[in-house]
Amino acid sequence: SVLLVICGQISAEEALAETEKLFSGLKNNRSVYPPQPLDLETFTAETPGPRIHLEFSSWNKAYMAMAFPLPGSDSAEAAGLDVLARLLGGDSTSRLHRKFKYERQLVDEISATAITLRRTGMLYLQAALDPANLDVFWLGLVEELADLSGAGFTQNELERAKLNLEDALFQAKETLS
Repeated sequence: SVLLVICGQISAEEALAETEKLFSGLKNNRSVYPPQPLDLETFTAETPGPRIHLEFSSWNKAYMAMAFPLPGSDSAEAAGLDVLARLLGGDSTSRLHRKFKYERQLVDEISATAITLRRTGMLYLQAALDPANLDVFWLGLVEELADLSGAGFTQNELERAKLNLEDALFQAKETLS
């Protein structure tokens, strides 16, 4: 796929002639339509259920990451999943941050991000903590996620998450220039 942008003092006829000269020999070898979203069951068909990978080393901290498959960015749920990620671990006022860093003091850092690509995505949670806290933290996190309910979030949490998401989208437009 190619996007050609022409700027400057050039006539449409000159631009078309130059484009024909440069690109007329190219042939499209695939569909020009966007690919269909990936079926989330594709990821679990061979080995259903959770997959866990442990790697041991002489690190001073334990680094935990967890990912759940999500639909892609064209899905009607994409915006809501962005808000959910913000509610869970988008900043220092988010639910997981408050519970596991401030209240229970089990982690040094924790975050949640909805990564929505065109065809598929994932809800990605990560944490850094002392290895001695890993078991207690893991059980608490699983319990927190199992009890998760949309009705459990306050209006204040929702408003803050939406404001933070809007701010992040606005900042993403800013460039150095």
